[in-house]
Amino acid sequence: MKDALIVEDVPETREWLAGVVAEAFPGCRVRSAGDVAGALLLADAAAFDLALIDLGLPDGSGLDVLRYLGGK
Repeated sequence: MKDALIVEDVPETREWLAGVVAEAFPGCRVRSAGDVAGALLLADAAAFDLALIDLGLPDGSGLDVLRYLGGK
């Protein structure tokens, strides 16, 4: 099973993106977070095949999440 990570601080946008990913990739497990801290917790628990990351998050930059994922 494929896993996708969505990191977006706007709940409506996060839910919309999750729906788009679920429709585009049937059977894909979608995990989501609204900030860098939540995304890093999820990144510790799973390996992701796809990541959609907002760069401007309330507690930092989405680039930090991207770098963390790239270093795993």
